[in-house]
Amino acid sequence: MSVMQPAAAPETELADLVQQRLRPLAAAGRADAQTAIGVMCQNGWGTAQNTAEAESWYRLAAEQGDAQAQHNLASMLFDGLTLPREYDEARQWFLKAAEQGHTEAQFRLGFIYDNGLRSAQDSVEAARWYALAAEQGHTDARVRLGLIYANGLGILADTAMAHLWLSLAAEDGDDGAAQKRDALAAMMTGDELARSARLAAQRRR
Repeated sequence: MSVMQPAAAPETELADLVQQRLRPLAAAGRADAQTAIGVMCQNGWGTAQNTAEAESWYRLAAEQGDAQAQHNLASMLFDGLTLPREYDEARQWFLKAAEQGHTEAQFRLGFIYDNGLRSAQDSVEAARWYALAAEQGHTDARVRLGLIYANGLGILADTAMAHLWLSLAAEDGDDGAAQKRDALAAMMTGDELARSARLAAQRRR
């Protein structure tokens, strides 16, 4: 059972939701309630904004395996919202969430490997996590995966695959991806463009 849809409710209803429903559930150990309070504390919805308290609730839920809490905690650590940036711990929590299929965590993990943030730069691992997020429809992951294929960064260059992923990102409404796709297409052979079209047709079946 879901315990929150905070942004849709008036402020007084949010305050009642926090005090009367979420806090007792969170105190009783409900991970989804702990995550919900974390979100509300982080954003100041129905309660005073308090990022330190948000981190505490996220950590409780993350330790119970809640993928959203793991992602949110990792993001706070990665972005340095409450403490100095903690890339190592952030990567660990992103990994736990990503392994559960959390799309944004998969993308963020790919970004960490892609840019060598407190770890060796690893385009192969970056491509792996970008691909998982891209398959779930993450537009930025589709763009970055397309660029990895276009440039052969850690994997064999594959212009057809690059064109495919950039095209999918363009279909999502990313104008920059559309420009990159068109620039790449101008350098591709007819066979490469035909292969990209076949790959796209296979995805639509």
